[in-house]
Amino acid sequence: MDINKQKYIKFIRNEIKDQEKWKQEAKELLLSNKVEDLDNNSSIKRFNKKIQDLENEIENFDENSERFKIFCDKNEKLNIKNSIKNKSNDVKKTNDFDRWADVKKENSLKREYNWMQKINYSVPNYIVENLRKMPNNKGYIWKGIFHLGLLDPEQPIHIKTFFEKNNDILYIHEISPNYYKIFKKIDKSSNKELISEYIF
Repeated sequence: MDINKQKYIKFIRNEIKDQEKWKQEAKELLLSNKVEDLDNNSSIKRFNKKIQDLENEIENFDENSERFKIFCDKNEKLNIKNSIKNKSNDVKKTNDFDRWADVKKENSLKREYNWMQKINYSVPNYIVENLRKMPNNKGYIWKGIFHLGLLDPEQPIHIKTFFEKNNDILYIHEISPNYYKIFKKIDKSSNKELISEYIF
């Protein structure tokens, strides 16, 4: 088997493992929020489709596919880069630097993950309850983290709406591929007021 094909199939298999892991994590989150009928949940369906597509890609391998050509091109550039590195007199120094850079990156990711977990645990119960009844293109912003609803998205699906409360003032963030609007609402009886708009 061609070395590029071997590497590519290994790359696809690793991608399948990642998708399986993320799907399991999504299932656990949905179960913790008491969501039933997981097999028909839109998020789980997306994971299943992605996994099936990747498995089909291995089964029906095509060396003329655009994705495989891009992979080979990147692999060739990586080989050239590694070849140049190996000829350098500072290979050991570079490897030591890379090792410490990887350790720092891993520690940074752990800190970010722990920070996000801490914020997730602090989400008020009313937000958690509302998210169970919200469509997947609506949600809340809590301490800078965006939380989406657990139900299927409603029309128009390309517009996402997030609610953020700050000092008893409700801010409504409306995001689409073409714009980002922020509205302010003082109380339930008042109309929302546009305070910021960004056009893409």
